[in-house]
Amino acid sequence: MSEGRDIYRSQVRQYQTTLPPGRDRQLNICFYRQSRFWHDDPANYTHDECTLISRRGVFVTHDFLTSMDMRWLLLSVGVPLEEQSPILEEIITQFAQVAVPELPITVVILHIRVRSLGSVDYQDIIDFVAREPINVNLHASPIRVTPTAHASTVSLLGTYMSLLTIPASRSSIEGLKKVRFDSLEEDVIRETPTCAICIKDFVECVDELITSLPCAHHYHVDCIVQWLKRDHTCPLCRYRMPPARMDEDRDRDRDGDAVEPSNP
Repeated sequence: MSEGRDIYRSQVRQYQTTLPPGRDRQLNICFYRQSRFWHDDPANYTHDECTLISRRGVFVTHDFLTSMDMRWLLLSVGVPLEEQSPILEEIITQFAQVAVPELPITVVILHIRVRSLGSVDYQDIIDFVAREPINVNLHASPIRVTPTAHASTVSLLGTYMSLLTIPASRSSIEGLKKVRFDSLEEDVIRETPTCAICIKDFVECVDELITSLPCAHHYHVDCIVQWLKRDHTCPLCRYRMPPARMDEDRDRDRDGDAVEPSNP
């Protein structure tokens, strides 16, 4: 039996529900999961029901969508960081183009675990799934939005995620080499044209300094420093930077090596 593949799809929807005056826009995220099994025909498969894994409802501004907190929000509902960029691009695009700005926006994210049990090619399966509409019953699981201000929502989210992650060491963050975009070699630019945290092409912000982690993934300096202060792993490949406790061990060793003054 083959190992299978993971496909992540997203869709932005609006419903006729008005917001209280003076609120930021309501963003609802619903994360579903489904398994499918193919044999010899891409259009013929068996599957289980779509299961709601998690859902969140928050009040947000457009700036929130492009911030690192949006990635933490997606991470908290179960979307791996390496799958977030196309989802975020669609959310940001639809957020700016919705027909009725006063209405809440619901983002449906579907994680499909596909497995070929016969001769069908995985690329044919992926192409077939990409053409399908996303059919889930949102009304069967209403979303309860926490009635908090935007700043409070972000603060609570950051506190929650900080309990699950370990920051990088201070020395490893300070030791990051900073360069300008125009100093990078062409093959580096071609392989990593975009900062995976803010989803901006490096060429669009040439004045912002860029740095590379030991795993060779490039980010804007400000973006990755904020990230490493929360999590010591690379956002893309989970390469582990030295954790913050190494600073504590180093400080403790330095204190222990100090020579006690002798009594006269």
